[in-house]
Amino acid sequence: MEKPENIHTVQSAAVDSIFLYERLKQAAIGDLVKYEELSAIISRDVQNDGRHYLVTARRMALRRDRIVFGVVTNVGFKRLNDIEIVSTGENVTGRIRRLSRRGLHTITAVGDFAAMPNEVRIRHNAYASVFGAIAFATKEASVKRVKEAVGSSQARLPIAGTLEAFRG
Repeated sequence: MEKPENIHTVQSAAVDSIFLYERLKQAAIGDLVKYEELSAIISRDVQNDGRHYLVTARRMALRRDRIVFGVVTNVGFKRLNDIEIVSTGENVTGRIRRLSRRGLHTITAVGDFAAMPNEVRIRHNAYASVFGAIAFATKEASVKRVKEAVGSSQARLPIAGTLEAFRG
């Protein structure tokens, strides 16, 4: 597959993502793929104006090949092994917890709750309830309870079992 020269169309975006994906899928577990190399492949800086091509390429590697990369700040990406992949769960739950708390703070900044139409108050309270539940579920203590429940079954818990584990 030959790369077109500096074409800036939708098709070139897809082509650039495919070129990056092809390079990423060649990485062995533990390999470091540097930003410089990836930028040279598509003749664009993948840390700036070419970043979205790299995001797409990483998603393709995950979805098509179950390949996961971790970021090595200002250097590139490291292909993760199974243990490192599982460890990404801690970062994800932290991000989700922060987002849910931020969402709760945002929607509770309403000036006059009583003045809102009933349907809007219902939506407000529904979102507040969901954000609160997510924040609770992603706390370290909650995850620890689920780990203990999973440890005895050695399998993923169904939703009802996970909710029961949260209760303690």
